Amino acid sequence: MLYCELMQLKLLGCPPSSEILRERYFDRVLADKVALTDVPPVWFAPELLQAYPEALVILNRRRDIQDWKCSFRDSILPMMQSWKYWLASWFEAELFWGVWLTRLGHDEFLFKGDFEAHAEKAYIGHYENLEKILEAEGRAYLDWSVEDDWAPLCEFLDLARPDVPFPQGNTAPEFIPKLLTVDDARFRKATTNFFIIATGLVGVMSLYLWR
Repeated sequence: MLYCELMQLKLLGCPPSSEILRERYFDRVLADKVALTDVPPVWFAPELLQAYPEALVILNRRRDIQDWKCSFRDSILPMMQSWKYWLASWFEAELFWGVWLTRLGHDEFLFKGDFEAHAEKAYIGHYENLEKILEAEGRAYLDWSVEDDWAPLCEFLDLARPDVPFPQGNTAPEFIPKLLTVDDARFRKATTNFFIIATGLVGVMSLYLWR
C-alpha cells in the first residue's frame, strides 16, 4: 500500500523529500534489510539512492536486452495479464495491492501501457538514468552481470569469494509455478472471501424478496 502511494506520487511528479522517503516509505519496510534487489529498486531506484546516500550500488543488468525482454514476457507479463490474479485481487487485500502496484509500476510507469513498444527503451533508460545520478554525485558503483561471476562482486563488496559455484535459478519457466505456490494461501483466502460475500448477498436478497 505504501509503495502504491509512492508510485502515484512519482507518476504525478510530486517526489517526497529524502527524509520522508526514508522514514515513511522505506525504513518502515526495509530498515532491517542488508541488501535489495528486484522490487522495489526496479521502480524506486532513484528514490532509494536519494534516501540512502551511504548505500553501495550494484547495477545488475543483462547484457542482452532481447534476452531480458523474452524472460520478462515469459514470467512477469503473464501475471500482469492474468484474469485469475485480477479477479482474486478483488477478494484478498495483499493480492489487490500487489496487482495494482505491478500494473502501476510496470505497465503504466515503465512500459506506458505497451510492453512490446516500450520495454527496450525503458530498460536502457533505467540504467542510463541511474548512471547519470551516480556519476553526478561522484558515487562509486559496480556495473555487473551474472556472467561476471563472483570476482568483481566480491571485490566491490570487500568480501571473500565463496567456495561454491555461482548460483543459477529462477528461470522464466520456473517463475510462474513458484509465484503460484507463494500466492496459494492468498488465492484460497480470496476464494473463501468470495463465498462469504456471495452467501451474504444471497441472504440479503432472499430476505428482501420474501419480506
